[in-house]
Order: sequence, then structure tokens, then C-alpha cells
Amino acid sequence: MHARRRHRHVFAIVTGIAALIALTLSTAEATPRAAHPYHTTADSAIDQRYSAEPALRQLLGPATAAEQTDGTIHYRTYQYGNLYYTPATGVHEVHGSILTAYYREGHYQKFGVPTTDEQPCADPAGRHNIFQLTAATGATTTSGFYWREDLGAHSIVGAVFTKWAAAGYEWGLYGYPTSDTYSTATGATFNHFLGNDKAGASIYVTALAGANGVKGRIRDRWISLGGEYSYLGYPESDEFTVTGGKRSNFHGGYITWMAQTGQTAVYRYY
Repeated sequence: MHARRRHRHVFAIVTGIAALIALTLSTAEATPRAAHPYHTTADSAIDQRYSAEPALRQLLGPATAAEQTDGTIHYRTYQYGNLYYTPATGVHEVHGSILTAYYREGHYQKFGVPTTDEQPCADPAGRHNIFQLTAATGATTTSGFYWREDLGAHSIVGAVFTKWAAAGYEWGLYGYPTSDTYSTATGATFNHFLGNDKAGASIYVTALAGANGVKGRIRDRWISLGGEYSYLGYPESDEFTVTGGKRSNFHGGYITWMAQTGQTAVYRYY
């Protein structure tokens, strides 16, 4: 009699344990597994790159928002930077002071998306990203954001960027940018630069004369007269060598600089 009771008691315990295990398994199958912290359910191109590169995860930190989409542009924000993607450009990161300037000056609506990660400049003191904006017509505009610790991060856009790049980028005639690209009241665009001689330089782009650079003492004299709002107007040539010095042509005249005296002279067209 007692043996039968013990048998029934053991059988009940075993049956209860089996039921508990079955319930646990059923609950586990019904409950979705927590998403991997580096992925979204879509497993997008942005998330694939973020997941695949430990150094990138360390650079950017954890995501702070879901991935955003605007047409063909996709981007996601992280604690220390952003990732951007389009089918044409792939996935690239922007962070730090360049990201701050990129937001400040108009974000992807003005500059498009990065076509590079942040990279060191040929001058190792600087860093940069390149961006590309694609219009509805298919036309593209290339811009760069360049940073150096003592100068900050600044944009160089479109025809100004093309002119600056052709002159040797930050190692060339104009050096690092000291301003963003701005527009004048008459529709020209321009940037100011440090100058390869640290004496200051600017590039102006106008519909009439295209892109031209003005530098150093000639630039200083032109600015003292009122710059583009003076009777000289916009530059219509780069600075070029003449006997004994340099010269720049403007719409309303020209300015020369003599190396021996260090003096400038202004000549007005009548």
C-alpha cells in the first residue's frame, strides 16, 4: 500500500516537472529574442557596416535613434557621430567638429552625403570629409569640410572647391579655409583662406569671370578699398607675376605689388 502511494507521489512530481519544462519552452518560443545592439530588424547597409567594424563602433559609440530615411538618403545618429548611406555613395561616417559644422551649415539638404569617412589631410595637422549633393536633374556638387585645430572646421563648396583643389588643396596656393563658403548680395560665392604664405587669400566665383584667387598684400589693399563693393569690383584673374612683383586684375582696374618696396599701387579703368 505504502509503495503504491510513493509511486503515485513520484509520478506526480515527474509529471509536474515535465509540464513546467514544456511551459518554459513554449514561452521562450513565443517571446522574440532581444535585438542585437548593433542591428535593426531591417539589417540595413548602415547596420551591416557598424556591426562588422569594431573600430567604427568604438569611434561612434551606441546608436541614439532609429535609422532615418529621406528619399535615397539614409542616416543614423550615434553618441559621437553619424553614418550616412546612399546606393551611389555607400556608407560613410562623419564625427566631431566636422559633423558640427556640417549640421551648422545645412546638413545633407545643402551638401548631400559624405563620399569619404573623415580622413587625415596631406598636412597631418588637418582632417577632412568630402561630400556630394545630387540635384533632381542628376547634376552633382562636390564640397569639402576641412578642419585644423587652430582654424576650426569650414566648408568649401562647388566651384570654389574645384578651384581650390586644382591649386593644390591645403598644400597649395591658398592653404586651409578660414571661413565657410558664403554668397554675396550680387550672387557671387567666396571663401577666405590662410594662404600658403600665411598672408591671407580668397577665392571668388562670379558668373561673369568664373573662379579667381586674390592673395596677400594685393588682397589687403583691395579689401581696404571696399573689396567687391569698391570701384574695382570682383577679381577677374588670379595673381600673376610681373616685372618686379605681382598683379591681380579686377573688373574695374588692377593692383600691383612690388617685391623690392613692398608697396601696392591701384590702377582704375576709365
